[in-house]
Amino acid sequence: MADQAQYRRIALPRPEISLETAAALLSDRFGRTGQLIELPGAQDRDFLVETDQDRFLLKISAADASEQEAMAQLATLRHLSESLPDLTLPQPVPATDGSALALHESEDGQYRIRLLRIADADTLAGSGALNAEDLRAAGAFAARISLALRDFTHPGLERELQWDLRRAGPVALELLAAVPDNTKRDKIAKAMITAVRHLRPLATDLRTQAIHQHLSDEAITASRDDKGLWRPDGILDFDDVAYGWLVGDLAILAASLLAHGGGDAFAILPAIEAFHAQLPLTDGELKALWPLIVARAGVLVASGEKQLALEPGNAPLRAQVGRHWQIFDAATSVPFSLMEHAILGRMGRVPAIRDLAAGRLLPDIEAGAYGLTDLSVSSPALVGDGFADPEIDWKLLAREAARTGVATTRYGEYRLSYTRLHSAREPTNCALHVDVCLPAATRAVAPFAGTIRHNEDRFILASDTLSLHVFGLDCPLEDGTVLEQGDDLGQVAGEEGTVGGLRLQLCRDHDLVPPLFARRSQAAAWQVLCPSPAALLDCPLDAAPLPAGGTPQFERGFGEYLFDLDGRAYLDMAGDANLVGHGDLRMAEAAYRQWAMINTGPAIQPQIIADYKASLEARAPRGLDHVFLVGSSSEATDLALRLARAHTGAEAVISASATSDSRVTTVAIPNSYRGPYRGEPSTADYVDAVQTELMRLQADDEPVAAFHCEATCSNAAGLALPPGYLAEVYDMIRSQGGVCIADEAMTGLGRLGHHAWGFEQQGVTPDIIVIGENLAGGQPLGAVVTTHAIAESLAKHEETVSSPSGLPVSCAVAMAVLDGLAQDGLQENARDVGDHLRSRLEALLHRFGPGSTVHGMGLHLGLELTRDEDTLEPAGEAAAMLCRRLLALGVIIRPTGDHLNILRITPPLCLTRESADFFIDMLESAASQAA
Repeated sequence: MADQAQYRRIALPRPEISLETAAALLSDRFGRTGQLIELPGAQDRDFLVETDQDRFLLKISAADASEQEAMAQLATLRHLSESLPDLTLPQPVPATDGSALALHESEDGQYRIRLLRIADADTLAGSGALNAEDLRAAGAFAARISLALRDFTHPGLERELQWDLRRAGPVALELLAAVPDNTKRDKIAKAMITAVRHLRPLATDLRTQAIHQHLSDEAITASRDDKGLWRPDGILDFDDVAYGWLVGDLAILAASLLAHGGGDAFAILPAIEAFHAQLPLTDGELKALWPLIVARAGVLVASGEKQLALEPGNAPLRAQVGRHWQIFDAATSVPFSLMEHAILGRMGRVPAIRDLAAGRLLPDIEAGAYGLTDLSVSSPALVGDGFADPEIDWKLLAREAARTGVATTRYGEYRLSYTRLHSAREPTNCALHVDVCLPAATRAVAPFAGTIRHNEDRFILASDTLSLHVFGLDCPLEDGTVLEQGDDLGQVAGEEGTVGGLRLQLCRDHDLVPPLFARRSQAAAWQVLCPSPAALLDCPLDAAPLPAGGTPQFERGFGEYLFDLDGRAYLDMAGDANLVGHGDLRMAEAAYRQWAMINTGPAIQPQIIADYKASLEARAPRGLDHVFLVGSSSEATDLALRLARAHTGAEAVISASATSDSRVTTVAIPNSYRGPYRGEPSTADYVDAVQTELMRLQADDEPVAAFHCEATCSNAAGLALPPGYLAEVYDMIRSQGGVCIADEAMTGLGRLGHHAWGFEQQGVTPDIIVIGENLAGGQPLGAVVTTHAIAESLAKHEETVSSPSGLPVSCAVAMAVLDGLAQDGLQENARDVGDHLRSRLEALLHRFGPGSTVHGMGLHLGLELTRDEDTLEPAGEAAAMLCRRLLALGVIIRPTGDHLNILRITPPLCLTRESADFFIDMLESAASQAA
């Protein structure tokens, strides 16, 4: 009888209450007015009420729900308010007659009406993508609610609800009868049948208690903490509270969180882990969790489709049902067995699996005969962009087989060839199989007893516990043939004397056609289901496991990309030391050639050093005709100051850049955005700061030797100096007998696109240029370019410049950098792509705090984040959060500036327009998560 009452309730449409009627009921029964917005729902008619002072939820439900049920909801609310006083919970508002519930009679029937005061707060449903910390917080919150309700009882909790997962199967069956779309109906029915089949043997062991029954992202309110992370802090309603399976609330929450994972079912594991840490679940509950999640998703879409059939014009309901279909699709995108292993493994409950009892598949090949083919990120066989060749795996496998006679790939290896550029998701590249290159017609036997089954391009040998999937073997046996271990299976396809290939994969789930590759985040669970076939070949062919930890370990680069050990490609937007790009073969070949010839200490100067000096000199402004080479940019700065002092005979140096030299006097860095003087009119003030220091030096009878300044404000990520600043300062310094030093460690050789040198923005030519490690792509090299006269001054003072050891190789690499810049037109690329990138950044500024802006030009840009347009309060936490989220999306970028609130954008100059657009798209995605 109870189930019949439940099904009658399911079949009922929601109360027919218009906005006008709801507003009248609000006024008549509760003495309140406000703006009403109807909310989507399956059975009740709910309205959000906005007033000048408060926010309310007006709930109208059919009166066939007992008054005792409504009292149970209010009692639960009181209990949680006392148990968890820090939470923001709805507050019941009595009707004008003092009652907690008001009744309404209409031609359509009798309805119960309640009014709840609710917080003006966001819910997790509107939070967009959630990161692992957000998900952990949600899981821990659900555990708190379950713990608080553990000992709570009330007679009104004995209810028959369509959301009770204990009855999900029959409820879905009843709902499906009203779903008009056959395809959708069949899809839901298939998922529900499978879920119920998995749940049935576990049901008697699942604990029962009072649960919320709707603890989803739509019911949980949340706010951001000071790090920008979502922290649940309340619940909106308690309509569905009842007795149910304890694990049910976690299943309901986890199902809703699937809407935030981009279709990745594994994304919700941190929430489950956090729940389990506070309220440990039994093995049975952990095994039941995924079937319950699928069942919840099935009931959601079945209920939604049924309600849409009754209210086809309800737009909010249609949007909600669309979201529920996203949840359903994510829940049904992965096998039940995989998610069971994933959940158990994440909770430290790795199932005990017997050792693989299998013999050799290829008995005529000696165990030690196999050559192993390295297809990993660190493989020396993958040169340049060879990983992008779609046939590279087979080519390298065949090459190894030609050397050894027979070769195999490695199981569990993260293949670089399966990486994906411009992707926000990790690649699916962990091999769950092995490929073998061997002589055709090689005999194969059954490695264990089993039954033959053919499936399109493969055949399967299935035992009670294990299936072997084989590609590339001619197997003449019919379906259903039963084999004993050692019986003939067939032979490798192809004529004798030619080369053949096999693909081997094991799987413990007979109902599953396993994928050949898995993502890193899913690999551990898949490897339980698809164990290594090493025993079949009697060969240690498993790849070494990757080190644990969430920080990428970069072992390879190419162009504007770096590759983690797991093969994931990250766009390097912070690679300022590498102008021509990572993994440039010209640089590698130049280093190899020079190493093969000579690489000496400073006493010997091979021709490559003179050649490089001449090439660098040719790119300098006319008159700067002497090059010194040192080991780093800091050594170059030190040498520039020595040159200035030797040439002028003075000691005093004024610097408008940060410096650690105690003999250097610093003046205000000319930052016209955040410095003491701001805007274009600030030029005079910053010039006056230098003039004041010059006057002080004159008063102290200290002649000035030099003025040192970066070509842009590098600490502000490329912010241009105030207009005319260097021209006026250079004139003052030179009039006092000093020389002018331009620090081009960040800007030289074309990074600005529109200029080869940063000082060209100011229309000046310095006396000395300092250049850093970008000369040689990170190799230890720095340079000072100056006039012949200044260089001679150093010699007159009998000072020498010590060249670093290893200079020939560094010069060879640096020469390749200069060649690459010219051959690939990288300054022009920096100009064109940089202009496009800046334009897109500026169009995105509305996503960030007031006053945020873009600095720089070319591919030396900075996105400065602020909280206030007037005070320019730096948004350092927002910058750090964006960097973390961008890394998760496959982009490397770092904060800079005194307040670490500027994203410094200095990629290799080979950055493509497509890569620039990918960066902006990911930045927008990361920003939307923070909104």
